[in-house]
Amino acid sequence: MNRQQLIALRPLIKKAKINVSTNVIEQFQNITLRPIIKFQHELLVIWIQLHLTKYKINLETLEIDKQMECIHNLISKEKDLKNQCIGMVCGHFTLEEFTFYQTEFTEINKRIVTMVIQRLQSVLPLK
Repeated sequence: MNRQQLIALRPLIKKAKINVSTNVIEQFQNITLRPIIKFQHELLVIWIQLHLTKYKINLETLEIDKQMECIHNLISKEKDLKNQCIGMVCGHFTLEEFTFYQTEFTEINKRIVTMVIQRLQSVLPLK
């Protein structure tokens, strides 16, 4: 798949504003990460449901704040899950985006994890 085809798959996010004062990592977040994470939404939901089942966690029995804490802890503290999460996003980068990612991977990984956690928390309780 070429670069244009890969980018064409991504949904347009109208709220993602870019202006002259936006730093390059924030631009990358708005132009690349947000659309990829939105594109991967269904997969991310199924992926977290699989792991909740594996760890025998039933979110529906927890209060909302505990559900959010559970999702946060599962993704941010379980190294394998965190890396799978990052891989699901990075696998949709173009070569140019991956080249940029390599220069700022620590910051971008933090943003990926934070955005995925927020997206999953927004659909709680997961059913």
